[in-house]
Amino acid sequence: MILAVTASKINCHFSETGFYPCHSLSGIEKLSSAGLWMGPRDMLEEDPRFRQLIPYVLIRVGDRFVRYTRTSDSGETRLHQLKSIGFGGHVDLPDLVAAGNVVDLKATLRRAAVREMEEELGDLDYIDHEWQGILVENGTEVGRVHIGLVEIWTLRTPPQELAEKALDALTLCSVDELKRCRGQLETWSDMLLDHLNVAAG
Repeated sequence: MILAVTASKINCHFSETGFYPCHSLSGIEKLSSAGLWMGPRDMLEEDPRFRQLIPYVLIRVGDRFVRYTRTSDSGETRLHQLKSIGFGGHVDLPDLVAAGNVVDLKATLRRAAVREMEEELGDLDYIDHEWQGILVENGTEVGRVHIGLVEIWTLRTPPQELAEKALDALTLCSVDELKRCRGQLETWSDMLLDHLNVAAG
């Protein structure tokens, strides 16, 4: 079971393809009020009535960002062999944090992001993490059923190893180096490249 939001209720805020900076966490508040729903992943992957919530974490060390390649062991076959700067994944049922009868979405997303990062990269020595905003992409089958919750984590030192076989070729890249990879990056990563000029400044 994974966490999703009702697409029709969030479209009034985030309907067009693009990155929506929401540094005040207002984006999370809008998602919370749009109708959260836990459902089976195999159904949600094919049902555009919902968008699955995906914590999408960019890792920065100094003025460079971590890039990797998704291997054929990745669960999402539509992203195999593409380069990426985003780590994370679905919000699972054990990630849910509730305050009374209401899901605390901010705490839930943080728990899911931390779990995913530990699964993919092991222990990390990070300085801070900063909420960035919402990522919407309507042009692909993958994009139409997901919505990205973007954070940047700043580390003291680069990740030492990849804990999952689904990830390969870990490297540090400047923003200019990443921009030279346009066309080789998965769509979400490509969409964020222009925002990185601001984030790295």
